[in-house]
Amino acid sequence: MSKVSSKIVYNWTDISQTCPEFSPNYVDIILAIFAIAGFILSCMLIAKFRKQLKGSVSVFSLSFVDMSYCLLYLYNFPLKSLVFYLESDFMANVRHKAQHQIETIEEFGNFFIPILMMYIVLEKFLWTCSPRTRYSLRLFTMDRPKFILTAVTAGVGIVVAVISTWNLVILHVHFCDVVLLPFAFTNKCELGEMGESDFLNTIQRIVIPLTIALSVPISFIFALITLCRIGKVGKGENPVDQEAVNLGNEEVNGAVRVITSLVKKSILCMLTFYFLFFLREVCYFAFVRQHTKGVFASNRHHRIMYSWYYDFSSVVLSGSRYLIYYIFCRHEVVVNFPPNALGSL
Repeated sequence: MSKVSSKIVYNWTDISQTCPEFSPNYVDIILAIFAIAGFILSCMLIAKFRKQLKGSVSVFSLSFVDMSYCLLYLYNFPLKSLVFYLESDFMANVRHKAQHQIETIEEFGNFFIPILMMYIVLEKFLWTCSPRTRYSLRLFTMDRPKFILTAVTAGVGIVVAVISTWNLVILHVHFCDVVLLPFAFTNKCELGEMGESDFLNTIQRIVIPLTIALSVPISFIFALITLCRIGKVGKGENPVDQEAVNLGNEEVNGAVRVITSLVKKSILCMLTFYFLFFLREVCYFAFVRQHTKGVFASNRHHRIMYSWYYDFSSVVLSGSRYLIYYIFCRHEVVVNFPPNALGSL
């Protein structure tokens, strides 16, 4: 492709030979239907948890990011195949100009989802601990602190996304590319007009990936511990202060209080959510992350396939979350630990 004034003229014959993967076929339509279904199911989960927004803010936010990933898959693959089929320079230019914003959204999700899952697993782990521990760590168990924590984490995620994409070489991206190259992986002589910050590169290439990588084993360890301690839910709940009350099959003003069995079901439900997240992270580190797979050093065909495997696995797992919730969880998710009682659904 060549640059003419502010627009790019695309050589579609060259593109068809360079990346035949984007030639549209019936499989693209089927996969697009999967992505649309995942989008709709994620929206349904958002609507469900919106009713208890502050208490379920972590799962609400997770569903919102899931919805975004389904849209991103449609943008990265079916939409690109449509542009390929129409050979539309206008649509290709629109996609090109949006590349940086799209990559920023993806990097935000890559950071935000592992942190959210760590919060969710920690919250369920605390339900296997004493009331005093739950109350002392109410940042993870009570609605308002959880809401503030998630909002702050989202703010940090925005900063992380900006730093992760500050040096992407958008002007030199081929139409076929779905993974953008950071400046550090490009020809510095050719792009000598672009400055480089060692500090930002260190954060981009070491600090951020290390933070994401550490959150995964931390969540996994606490998920295993929680699963082993699930039998301790409701034990040792004798009041230690005004905020600690017994778990029991009681009614307060006609409303059924949270009971031990319900908490256990809630924990198992969220651990199932976590299992889908764990599968997603395995796909991420197997196919995409440059520090584990060297995707930026691969040829274009491999970059496209790595990204497709990961993006489609994200779509399938995102849509599966609602099915798991509907089949196994429904009204059995305990989302809050109020200061004066365990609350009601």
